[in-house]
Amino acid sequence: MVRLLVLLAVWNGIAAWATAYARYHVVDLSDLAAGSTIIPSVGYGINDAGMITGHGQPTADGSTSKVFFYNPAAGIFTNAGNLAGNFVEGNGGNGYSINQQGVIVGRNSISNTSWLYRPFLFYDANGNGIADSGEMQNLGPEADFTSGVANDINDSNQVVAYSTDTNSATVGWVWTDRDHDLQYDEGEKQYFSGMTPMSINNSGQIVLTGSGQSFLWNDPDGDGVYLESDKQTLPVPATYQSISSTLINEHGGISGSVRNINSKTNGLYWEDTNQDGVVDAEEYTLFGAAMTNTFVRTMNNHGQLAGGTLDYGSQRVAYIWTKEQGMVNLNDVAAYTHATLGPASFSQAEAINNQGVIVSTGWFDINHDGKKGSSDPEHVFVLIPISSGDIDMDGSVDLDDFELLSAQFGRVDCSSGNAFCDGADITQNGTVNLDDFTPIVEDWLITPIF
Repeated sequence: MVRLLVLLAVWNGIAAWATAYARYHVVDLSDLAAGSTIIPSVGYGINDAGMITGHGQPTADGSTSKVFFYNPAAGIFTNAGNLAGNFVEGNGGNGYSINQQGVIVGRNSISNTSWLYRPFLFYDANGNGIADSGEMQNLGPEADFTSGVANDINDSNQVVAYSTDTNSATVGWVWTDRDHDLQYDEGEKQYFSGMTPMSINNSGQIVLTGSGQSFLWNDPDGDGVYLESDKQTLPVPATYQSISSTLINEHGGISGSVRNINSKTNGLYWEDTNQDGVVDAEEYTLFGAAMTNTFVRTMNNHGQLAGGTLDYGSQRVAYIWTKEQGMVNLNDVAAYTHATLGPASFSQAEAINNQGVIVSTGWFDINHDGKKGSSDPEHVFVLIPISSGDIDMDGSVDLDDFELLSAQFGRVDCSSGNAFCDGADITQNGTVNLDDFTPIVEDWLITPIF
């Protein structure tokens, strides 16, 4: 079985975030789950421990898609089931967000016979890899709500979500677990009529959307009470029709999308460069205009954004973006070939954590026609940044890398033409010298967490 190498300790805080894109070691999560009770179909969330959630297909015959949870430390894929307590038959849902404690939120069905979605919270409290009684709960039980979705959760277990009432009106809300018991109690929600909260950070800042507008709502007192005076409307950039802010990170950076007059979607990133606490249109960075449409799906605290973009052939392609480097096609920096299905194409990045580990959907062109067809299988992949000291790119820094560098030591003719002396010139300064041993020493014999 392929072992997924999450190099958390190495990548956390490394300065290369802002200056260069990593190469990636790729793990086929769908293949890794072989023999489990559920096979991932899409992964929507990942935390810094490498825990992943999304939805997948239970392996039992006749089953329908269910929420999955992957804990790499235990090596277990958990079928979380639905809110009706069914793990095989019946309708299921999606895990959309997971916090650093491993608490998951999303949408799930309360019925085995119809799609009756409610916002849910799931936490494997005893860590046994099984969805025990009481670990999956409905966060939207109000009688006047007919459906709902939980979009995000922060590390204080505050949840932002929306529900639809009996008049088909959208009601957004934030749930603050005031007694810290991970149980929904009446009186713990604040409602936002006509607005949909999309994301919340650990400072309690929320980004919301509604009617082509977006909003930033602050909670300066940290009490989970949102006052109208602490809300501001995000300006729509000139020449664009609408804005949708969907993500906020721990530094208050906001990302999302804007739509131009031709109804094409571009990516958006905002950071408070003048530090005045006000969202100014001049502080926006827009990207992806050269593509047909660009969708931002995820962002980390380093300002790395990822998602999917449609090229001129209307083929969806996964990308990563920063202000410094712009957009990079993930297929240019990562590659994976399945033993029987052939090479994979990464089509949409769905999640990225603070180590830069990416969860992406991809597919195999078994028809060899260059287009994603209904018969082309889709898998979930995990893309892990490879240490610069991993010269042979096998996922670990070991004696093999030391020997490769030693064999090239002293060369002064390294360039892109010879792949910088076959990767031994790690610093890419044209010479293989003692500076190139530093990454190997720093990353020596990293132990995989699973």
